[in-house]
Amino acid sequence: MKIAFYITGHGFGHAFRSCEIISSLFRIDDSIQFNIRTSAPAWIFEDSLPANLTYDLDYVETDVGTVQKDALNIDEEETLRRFSGFWRNSDRLAEEEAERLRGINAIISDISPVAFKTASILGVPSVASGNFIWSDIYKDYIRERLEYASIIDDCQREYSKASLALRHPFYLGFSNFAKTVDIGLAVRKSSKDPELLKRRLNIPKDKKMVLIAFGGFKARRLPDEYDCKDMVVFKIDSARFPLGSPDISMPDLISAADVLIGKPGYGITGECIAAGKPFVYTDRGNFAEYQVFVKEMGKYLRNKFIPQSDLFEGRIVKAIEEVLSMPEPSGKLSCKGAYEAAGAILNFLKT
Repeated sequence: MKIAFYITGHGFGHAFRSCEIISSLFRIDDSIQFNIRTSAPAWIFEDSLPANLTYDLDYVETDVGTVQKDALNIDEEETLRRFSGFWRNSDRLAEEEAERLRGINAIISDISPVAFKTASILGVPSVASGNFIWSDIYKDYIRERLEYASIIDDCQREYSKASLALRHPFYLGFSNFAKTVDIGLAVRKSSKDPELLKRRLNIPKDKKMVLIAFGGFKARRLPDEYDCKDMVVFKIDSARFPLGSPDISMPDLISAADVLIGKPGYGITGECIAAGKPFVYTDRGNFAEYQVFVKEMGKYLRNKFIPQSDLFEGRIVKAIEEVLSMPEPSGKLSCKGAYEAAGAILNFLKT
């Protein structure tokens, strides 16, 4: 079986969770041949997929995501302008993609709309995998830019062509699919001993380990010093080797940390839930997914909001102490979403 996997290059969370699903598909059926089509960095797949899994990786701009001014701010006008230009050429792109993918048996997408155009041309089944679709994100941006409304409607129609939708937790909208299967979190987990890692990092037993991370992006104005004498703070600017060492990953650091500070997103929030770690979060601009996390993540995760002004001025102790004093929430989420997704995909394709 040959499967093409389209993955947005927006952030890294989409690529990481897609790697978890690809790995699970491979472990169930190692005869599957994968063609990954994405603008996400190649190192994600090199580091995340099993060593004995062979795949084709082609750099393709599958969508535009959102245009980030920095880690916490979105340029809405530029996002719509770029998406408009991308979508005007999407018919040609889908035709070119269909020509390259002759002989493919199925297409999976997280969560590029052009993938469903391509699947329709090829006449093969397609699977949407995600917790939002781009048209639901862009809806907020067109309220004062109605000249883009028809393009968003066109995009929405392409999504509706998906044969199956795998709906991840913390979903926004995601309601215009004919067949939907809910799955658990598809997230990375550490296999390292967190106490050994703390000792390796020279964290004294009487100090808390704090991570500040924004998905591999640098947040402007983060200070060098913080008001926390009893804490060791790590500012993470690199998603690949967060501390410069190739054998320490972000999930490793999360498993060792006492608290993480960042912006809510599927990857970082899911990995905190999987590791049972509290999360101090700040707002991330006009990104509709943010409100879903604010509303829902408290069921599964100790969390506390910190204003950007406090974060940028180094005042983090109060929020950390408050989140650490919170009781553990009673809600539980399956962290076997990758296997659940793989099973749902294979069962669907067999029928």
